[in-house]
Amino acid sequence: MTDVLHPQPQRRRVYSVKRFAYELDVTERTVYRWISAQKIQTVQISVGRLGIPSQELDRVAEQGVS
Repeated sequence: MTDVLHPQPQRRRVYSVKRFAYELDVTERTVYRWISAQKIQTVQISVGRLGIPSQELDRVAEQGVS
């Protein structure tokens, strides 16, 4: 009998504002400005906490914010 491996769904990596800013070499204030201007997407992690999906980091790193 062959074991069938069922891949686990990929966990969505989410960055904190601080880590996102660090990865892009910008200030946290700049990231909060982008969030306020809706230039980057966020997800609510818990009450009062925002996260930024890794896809946004890739997009901003490649294309910049617009």
